[in-house]
Amino acid sequence: MCASYGLEIKDTDLPTVDDRLVTPDLLKWLRDNAPTTIRPTGPKARNYAPIITPTGVESSWWGMWVGGQPGKFSTINATVEKLTSGLWKRPYASHRILIPATRYYEYKDEGGPKKQRYAFHLPNDRPFAFAGIAAPMVRDELDGIPLPPTSYALITREPTDYAAEIHNRMPLILPPDFYDLWLDPDRTGDDELRAEALAASEESVGQLRYTPA
Repeated sequence: MCASYGLEIKDTDLPTVDDRLVTPDLLKWLRDNAPTTIRPTGPKARNYAPIITPTGVESSWWGMWVGGQPGKFSTINATVEKLTSGLWKRPYASHRILIPATRYYEYKDEGGPKKQRYAFHLPNDRPFAFAGIAAPMVRDELDGIPLPPTSYALITREPTDYAAEIHNRMPLILPPDFYDLWLDPDRTGDDELRAEALAASEESVGQLRYTPA
């Protein structure tokens, strides 16, 4: 389970102003919210994170809400195999998002007093995007504090042989040429799109490397 990831993008990393992933709006978000390790949101941890929707960048609650309340820890990630059922079905059908990152973290028990943390990243630490799903909030505030417009979950898949050395799951990372298709509100999330996303992710996840963190 991916339970933390990093996001640190500099102005010099901005490819073009029209790029789906690294936009001026995202850079502004990072300037206003110092880059740090992003962890699941909670009632006492209001660490909202940026997501990319078909209309742009917005802050969101990491961990899908259920019945108008923050969900359990298990709602931070959605398994790609179950996207067409249960809690994930409706968001996957029509509220797909991209989650910008430059690394993600997993832990491995290596017999020491603490588990070893590893950072997975692409060559040159270039930005990438997790596939995600989001759902509109049904409340405007919690404990008197305004809420973001959505809550979201990161999608995970079976790991590559390389990633399996550290963990039995990995995030579904999409390549840039798949971003528009994933975000297209006119494309219904179904088994066909899931198969296309998994196939498209192979090159990106194959480039991942991990280092102790």
